[in-house]
Amino acid sequence: MFTNILQTLGDFYQAIKFNNKLADADNNRGNSRRSLGDKQGEIVDYDRAIKLKSNYIELQPNFANAYENIGIIYQQLGNLNKALEYLRKPAELFEQEDKNYESKRVKEVIDKIEGDFH
Repeated sequence: MFTNILQTLGDFYQAIKFNNKLADADNNRGNSRRSLGDKQGEIVDYDRAIKLKSNYIELQPNFANAYENIGIIYQQLGNLNKALEYLRKPAELFEQEDKNYESKRVKEVIDKIEGDFH
């Protein structure tokens, strides 16, 4: 019985850790948006934005918008291979969720990047 209590407490503390990570990610959502730069010409902290969006993906592996945002960042940085890697996932996820507009939008970016290779 004592073992069950310890296991339950362990699960509880693990849930608290997860919820704290989720809360941190949610609190940083605004920060990641600001770090991307809301205005033209604003200084952009791409590394921080990628890290924050990667945290979202770690917590929610099917969070299509996080993959899309990272892909767009890599496109802006000129790392087109990495951009394509990250953009293919949200195109697939949006399609699975019947979000046709979003899927089409991402596929258009993919087509543009692939066109830039030629």
